[in-house]
Amino acid sequence: MFYNGGYGDFDMLAAKAVNTTRIKYTDIECENIFVTAYILPSHQSRNKIMLEKFDDIVYPPIETVPYRYAILRRNEWMADTADIVISYIRYTWGGAFKMQTYAKRRHKNIIEL
Repeated sequence: MFYNGGYGDFDMLAAKAVNTTRIKYTDIECENIFVTAYILPSHQSRNKIMLEKFDDIVYPPIETVPYRYAILRRNEWMADTADIVISYIRYTWGGAFKMQTYAKRRHKNIIEL
């Protein structure tokens, strides 16, 4: 199971890599999962678009998190749930950097590209 936040070029590249690999290696079972931070009606159209690129959509248990922290908490949930975190960091600020820092504190296996 591959969890993906669905924002930015790296996320879309990762989703495409999973889909391409799965076509090439048909004997390997895997799911490409979009993990959304929002279930508001305003985001439903985006979620429908994401179903064209992903097998399923998961909403982590973050209902009580304020809207402005939803992506951060979603990323933390993905790190907590993952066996391995694959990251590509270009800057020492922003969501990707915070996610990797959190995963390191949780002693996760991290593959840094």
